[in-house]
Amino acid sequence: MSPIYTKSVALKEKDIEQNHICFAFPAYARGDARNRALLVLNSILGDGMSSRLFQRLREELGLVYTVSSFITAHDGAGLFMIYSAQQKSAEEQAAAVIIEELRKLKNEGITDDDLLLAREQIKTGLVTGFESTYSRMGFNARDYMQYGRIRPVEELTAEIDAVDQGAIAAVIDEVIVGEKLSVSVVGRLSDDGFYRRLLM
Repeated sequence: MSPIYTKSVALKEKDIEQNHICFAFPAYARGDARNRALLVLNSILGDGMSSRLFQRLREELGLVYTVSSFITAHDGAGLFMIYSAQQKSAEEQAAAVIIEELRKLKNEGITDDDLLLAREQIKTGLVTGFESTYSRMGFNARDYMQYGRIRPVEELTAEIDAVDQGAIAAVIDEVIVGEKLSVSVVGRLSDDGFYRRLLM
């Protein structure tokens, strides 16, 4: 039985220097072919220094120490998450900009240049990752457990090249859903209502 996702706000007061926020959407289980398009979308939105979130929040506005998006996929369930760390004084603006970028993604989608760059970055990461014995060992083990075989890098890069604008648009529609957004925060908290107002 697959786990049931429940939208929530989870808050933990802690006297630390930075406030840590994590937004989460339910996504795809391990082995779902749509994860390929989600991987490309993740690269565009928040994976690396050239991503939209890093460029906007860190480089342009200087609001956060770090910001990134990432995918976690398990048997029967998955999550697409966005994490940021910032001073409490910058928390409200940083969170608002993240929501703004999500709405922009939802309303405007991505460009062809976005798609091309993301595919090339992912393929480069795959090829260079295979140069590490440790990384290749982990990849081969996961592949064998999931697929019963070890896929060649050429097959993986072809799957990434097959991701097109239509696949990205479908993933945006299915995953970036405001009614399903959850938020978790650790740090010197603002009032509960502030975090609940962040939900799209």
